This record gives sequence, structure tokens and C-alpha cells, in this order.
Amino acid sequence: MAEKKFNNVYGPKKITPKGVLVYPHLNKPDTYEGKTQYKTKIRVAADDSDMAAFIVTCDEFAKDATEKCGKKLSKRPWIIEDETGDYILSAHSNLDNKPVLKDTQKNIISDDTPVWGGSVARLRATIFGYTGLGGGVTLLLDSVCIYDLVTGANAGGEEFPDEEGYVTSTKDSSTDADGSDGEDLGDDDLPF
Repeated sequence: MAEKKFNNVYGPKKITPKGVLVYPHLNKPDTYEGKTQYKTKIRVAADDSDMAAFIVTCDEFAKDATEKCGKKLSKRPWIIEDETGDYILSAHSNLDNKPVLKDTQKNIISDDTPVWGGSVARLRATIFGYTGLGGGVTLLLDSVCIYDLVTGANAGGEEFPDEEGYVTSTKDSSTDADGSDGEDLGDDDLPF
């Protein structure tokens, strides 16, 4: 009797190297091309020694899974960025498996704390082999440990320097969105 071949193979849960989150959808799922899921990418430096070990782990899993599936699993859950050589890993989970967000002391981060791109983190994910769509290895996201949380557009980073150029006529927030001081001028008093 022939050995049974599998379409998908679950591997071990592994922790990625520390990196910077890119387009994280960890608090709320993202819908793209009809697929709704939690997902994130994480940028890991090209020279990170933990990344080299993670690649070896994924490659060894792919080799073993290829034997079980009977099909070569050549795709990997990362790309190498042309400009920097950094690795961009991708991980996702379905709606039923929302990733758990934790701080560095393993405390659960509340769902109402937004996790934005630029946050430094590690991902814990199951390495998963699949045969559809050409076959490959992906990361099924389980949890995320946040080392440096970014929660908004103005969180961290550099401010613009004062320079010559355009200056708004209203510098405070006491004006309405249309620039007026809230007084209704009526249609007859408009300058156009």
C-alpha cells in the first residue's frame, strides 16, 4: 500500500527574530481580495543572526514537509528587500484565531491598545506547509510580544524643523475646520 500524502503539514511553533512591524492588522482584521484575517509583516535586519537560524528552521521543515506532501514546498514566508537586504516576514491568522498581544513581561495587552507600524516586536507562529498555489511554507500567527509600542501617527520619530515657507493663518485649534471662528456669516456675506 502506498504511503498517504498530505496536502498541508503543521510544523512547530517558533518565535521570529525581533523586528519592526510593517502594516500590522493585529487589533482588527484586514480584508483583502475577499479574505479577512489578522496579519502583519515584520522587518528584520539583514545581518540578524537569529534570522539566519530562523531560515534554517524553515528550510529544514520544508524539506521534511516536502517528503510528507510529495510536492516541493519552495515558497517562504519572507522576501528580501532589494534596497537594504532586510528580511520582510509575513504572518497571518484567521478570524477564529486572533493573535494574543503581550508586553515583555508576558502581560496581555488590551484589545483597545492600538499597535501601529513601527512597533518593535517578535512573533510566535506555527510553521505551516501547504501544497496549493505552488506549495510553500507560511507562518500562522499565534501571539505577538511588543518591545517598543507605537500607537499613533505622532508617536516617536522626528519633528519637522522650523523653516522658511508657507505658514498657516490660523495657528491654534480654536477655529472651525473651514478656518472661521465659528461665527455664521450667512450666504450674503461670503466673499465669492
